[in-house]
Amino acid sequence: MDSGLQVVLEGLLLLSHHDPHQRIVGLSMIDDHEIILNCLDDLEDAVVLHALTRLKQCILDTCVDAAALVHNRLTSVITDPCYSVSVRISCIDALKALINAHDVRIPTRGNKRLHDLVFIDICDLAICDFEPDIRRAGFELIADLKQVDNLLLKQAFAKGRIDDLADLVPDSACGLFVHGMEDEYERVRVACMRAMDAHLPRDVLNPLIIDPLIDGFNDDSGMVRLQSVKLLTKIAKQYSISLEEENAEALASLLVDDERVVRTSVHELIAIVRLGSVACLNAIFRWFTRTVLFYPKEHGDLVRLAYNLGITHPLFVCEMIPTWLRLEKYYKPPELRVEDANYLLVLSCIFGAYSVNPNMVGDCLPSHITSKHYWYIRGLYPDVIPSITFP
Repeated sequence: MDSGLQVVLEGLLLLSHHDPHQRIVGLSMIDDHEIILNCLDDLEDAVVLHALTRLKQCILDTCVDAAALVHNRLTSVITDPCYSVSVRISCIDALKALINAHDVRIPTRGNKRLHDLVFIDICDLAICDFEPDIRRAGFELIADLKQVDNLLLKQAFAKGRIDDLADLVPDSACGLFVHGMEDEYERVRVACMRAMDAHLPRDVLNPLIIDPLIDGFNDDSGMVRLQSVKLLTKIAKQYSISLEEENAEALASLLVDDERVVRTSVHELIAIVRLGSVACLNAIFRWFTRTVLFYPKEHGDLVRLAYNLGITHPLFVCEMIPTWLRLEKYYKPPELRVEDANYLLVLSCIFGAYSVNPNMVGDCLPSHITSKHYWYIRGLYPDVIPSITFP
């Protein structure tokens, strides 16, 4: 008898042994995926887990029909709460191995691509399963699905059903990421954000992405707040994002966040987003006042941020100058205390605007600003305030 065949027969014999350790030994002798899949019904978790390990080892050798069979069987175990959490998570890992090994279409499922089928099957699991670790693992799997159809992703970012996608996208994909951001467990929300990061659009900005991230600014978890800021920053570097007052207020509130790393990340984001109105700029400066009070040692960082805001929003700065400098039409403007930390932020913003539009901003400034106050703030922050020649 052929030695290979003999090994297989010995393995099959051991699979029927009453001792689970012997069944595990038998599995090690088998590389047929159908036999291995049958072992997923074993009553011992140790045997099932070893079967999944063996399955991952032989997945590369499966054909299209076998890939469909493996996908269906793994999905049935993943969605079955009768299995232990460890077994279900191991099945999710095996499913990751399957999609990484095979980019195929499944004829028995409407010729859909395997990536799309897995995405559809896992959506309900990621938001509805009663085990938080399963929901977390579900989002981690979704993050690995690099070639999901854009229509599925568009619906996943939208809280409501998109009418023109009603016949194309299943209900399970509707608002996937929105619901994930609302999960009660931090580890699930963080996994959801990593999945969102993995599926950011590469060509056209989907505006539906913005609101869930803004909502993340109010999260109880510092990690979620940080990931929300970093993800929105990543988007803002690729696309022009404009914030209206409510969203600008939510963003600026993070300037007084308990976590230093969150505050630092917010500075970077505020410096690159577009503000939709002068009210947005005013809202940010209101939060500057609180930040100076709570974190006086970060004043230098705020000066730099205020300067950058002036560069990017000179028109709004001109609109705010009368309020900031208390200018009135019929009275000589008062000379404000240049030592005041909040006033220094105003000056920094004004000179940032002046650096890009000196004619427009210069017409708004009283003489003592350019003759005395400029030199004072430049002396304090020469690395932020550049050399300016005034007319």
